[in-house]
Amino acid sequence: MDTLQSNHFFPDHIILRCPQRIIPGQAFSLQVIWMLNHNELQTITAKIDNNAHLVAITHQALAPEG
Repeated sequence: MDTLQSNHFFPDHIILRCPQRIIPGQAFSLQVIWMLNHNELQTITAKIDNNAHLVAITHQALAPEG
C-alpha cells in the first residue's frame, strides 16, 4: 500500500483511494473500491503518467473461491 494515498469513505461501502496531494509532473493512481454484494469486492484502478495522460485502467472482481 502506498502510504502517500488517502482513503475517502462514501455511502454504500465505496472507498476512493487517491494521492494526498497531486504534484505536477509526477505520476499517480486513483482507485475506487466497492462491495458488489456480500461475497464480491470490485476495484477500478486508473494510472496517470507524469504528463497527465491516462495510461492504464484495471478492473478486478474479487470473490472467495468456492
